[in-house]
Amino acid sequence: MGSIANADLRAFESSPAWSPDGKQIAFSSTRGGGETSLYVMNADGGKVEKLEAGGDAQSPAWSPDGKEIAYAAAHEGFFEIHVLTLKDGKVRRLTEGLHAISPTWSPDGKQIAFIAYVHGSPEVYVMNDKGKKLQRLTRDSAADADPVWSPDGKRLLFTSDRGGAPWLYTVRADGSALNRLPLPTRITGAHQADWSRDGRIIFSLWGQAPASPAKMSADAPAPATLVYSPTPTPTEPAMAVNAGIFDYALCTF
Repeated sequence: MGSIANADLRAFESSPAWSPDGKQIAFSSTRGGGETSLYVMNADGGKVEKLEAGGDAQSPAWSPDGKEIAYAAAHEGFFEIHVLTLKDGKVRRLTEGLHAISPTWSPDGKQIAFIAYVHGSPEVYVMNDKGKKLQRLTRDSAADADPVWSPDGKRLLFTSDRGGAPWLYTVRADGSALNRLPLPTRITGAHQADWSRDGRIIFSLWGQAPASPAKMSADAPAPATLVYSPTPTPTEPAMAVNAGIFDYALCTF
């Protein structure tokens, strides 16, 4: 394995996000010292550029057309959702007093889902790309986190500990049909999920699953079943990596 171009081993870096065309990666970093800022680099690690995104900027998310990046940044004591236009560097703030984090664009680019602490506990919200038509989708005293859109834009996948341990749930974009995803009983927790364009879900496991690639299918109401693939194949590439106590699984719903 070769060295990583332009790596800063002294910095804390997180939240890498691919551009829609796969040519660039946006990420958060403390490189240079001080608070977190947003950066964009080429997919090979070259040409790193710092974005003028405001104080303590984090969790970048590209718009589907690749022209804008939504992110959370500090504003008057709260984190709020901002959008930066890459062509001219202009920034607009979309939320006010919500303590909002983890933005994610809908596939059509017309809506942004995010987490907000308006009522004391983190809940899933949706607004349009102008910061209007705010709608609360979840209502629970538990912690909800990391919303992502389904490929068709009709549902949102998110993590919640409303059942005790972190787990995956879906909800329709209008707030209806909340659903706890069925997973094997050996799994005691699941979080940090993402939804691929072909409808599969990759997420980190928190439980006793072994650190090997796992393809999962779940046809509700029956629980999902695991089919382990120790050796990757051209049709089923490895999608699992060992990360301490966390493993990753690929799931088809």
